Amino acid sequence: MLQQRVIELNPAAAGALNNRGYNRFMVGEFKGAIEDYDAAIKLVSTYGLAHQNRAWLLATVKDESLRNPAEAVKSGEAAGKLSN
Repeated sequence: MLQQRVIELNPAAAGALNNRGYNRFMVGEFKGAIEDYDAAIKLVSTYGLAHQNRAWLLATVKDESLRNPAEAVKSGEAAGKLSN
């Protein structure tokens, strides 16, 4: 996976982390996706797309142990503010 190689070469590549998170989300690796979104946001707190992706996952994931409506709202609000 290209994102994995980019992350290996540059662990601070927030875009690659977000993209890998999205790919993980698409194949059902929800916990890994959340970890990647969190890592991208930690690196670049103004990364609106990572906030948006995190919000969507936390609000819609079928695994109730991962669903977190309160955190989904926080991420969604952050994404909204960052995108105006």
